[in-house]
Amino acid sequence: MNEDDSDQLQMELQELAWEEERLIQELEEKNLEAVAESREDVEAKAERLDPEETWVDVEKGKVGDTRQRQLLNT
Repeated sequence: MNEDDSDQLQMELQELAWEEERLIQELEEKNLEAVAESREDVEAKAERLDPEETWVDVEKGKVGDTRQRQLLNT
C-alpha cells in the first residue's frame, strides 16, 4: 500500500466516523422526542383521571388508580 492509498483510506475512515456521529445524534434526538411525547401522554391521561384516586409514576410512564397502586406495593 502506498502513501496515497493510505491517505485516501484515512479520509474515507474519517468521513465514515462523521457520518456515524451524525446518525447517532439523529437517533438520540428522535428518542428524546419519543420520550417527551410519551411523558406528555401520561401526564394528559393523569389529568383526566380523578386526582384523589390517581397516582402517576412519570419515570416509569405509568398511571393508575389508588387500588392498583396498593396492589402493586404489596
